[in-house]
Amino acid sequence: MHFQLPAHLSWIWLLLPVLLLFLVRRRPKEVKVSTLAFFKSLAQVYRESPWLRRLKRLIALLIAAITVLFGVGALAQLVVAPDSGELRSVLVVVDGSASMAALDADGVTRLDTAKQLVRERLAGLGSEVGVLLMRYDRSPEIVMPTTFDRRELLRELEGLKVRPVEGDAEAALHLAARLAALGAPAAIWHVTDRPTLLALGEAASTSQPVTAESPTDGAAETVDAASRLGLPDDVTLETFDVGIQTPINVGITAFQLRPRPLERGRFDAFVQMHAQAPAPLEAKLEIRMDGKLVALRDVKIPAGAHERLLIPIEASHGAALELTVQA
Repeated sequence: MHFQLPAHLSWIWLLLPVLLLFLVRRRPKEVKVSTLAFFKSLAQVYRESPWLRRLKRLIALLIAAITVLFGVGALAQLVVAPDSGELRSVLVVVDGSASMAALDADGVTRLDTAKQLVRERLAGLGSEVGVLLMRYDRSPEIVMPTTFDRRELLRELEGLKVRPVEGDAEAALHLAARLAALGAPAAIWHVTDRPTLLALGEAASTSQPVTAESPTDGAAETVDAASRLGLPDDVTLETFDVGIQTPINVGITAFQLRPRPLERGRFDAFVQMHAQAPAPLEAKLEIRMDGKLVALRDVKIPAGAHERLLIPIEASHGAALELTVQA
């Protein structure tokens, strides 16, 4: 928590008049009147104990002081976020691979969650810190070079899209490490839904699946990734996990089209579908020929297992076959 414009904290002197008004009170005037009995009866109705009067005055003082403090905080732009410290530059590296399009229970994609996290983090940076925006999927892409214009940066951040390809985090972070060394001291903010892949090393390079027994400690992963990237002492790496804790997904993992012997224009399509879910998953397999729906199959896939189908196909030479599985 810090102030972006601390010079405006000088307005805190406005608390002084508030305290003076609380401490200094004018004595009530005494005026002789003829209707004394009326005022005595009025005093009986609205009589208050001294402690209650003091409590009301104290509450009024606190409300006035809080109002002044909130006003000064707004002028000084109080930000509830980590201070940028001595940073000269920040490199925001956003995962834009296919898995970032996954929806959570509220219908929010992982990329939208990443954008919101980056916006909150950027609010804690001073205007003197330059920010570079990079996205990656199979290869890294510098979306916005180092800039001090936060509005333009946020517009470019909002325009980030997901591409239906696998991501290569290590190539992107190696590039970010080289760029960060040019503007050190610097920080790299890596936002992804798969923070364990770079730390696992062997599993990432051989495309082995990450299991529940894989390391999940964020600090250990960051340290391991930083050592593999060879970051200098004045460059830090922070990895933010926006992945879904219990992912649900289904996909086609194998396909083969075989012509039937002695039957012109007839084929057998072998399809294997795999499900990643805590329970058996009901899916629909759409079969389209030249963009037109020709068949629809309801499939129930066991949790963490696969289901195989053999589908008869009738098609002429040169036709385009499209299979889509949805859950």
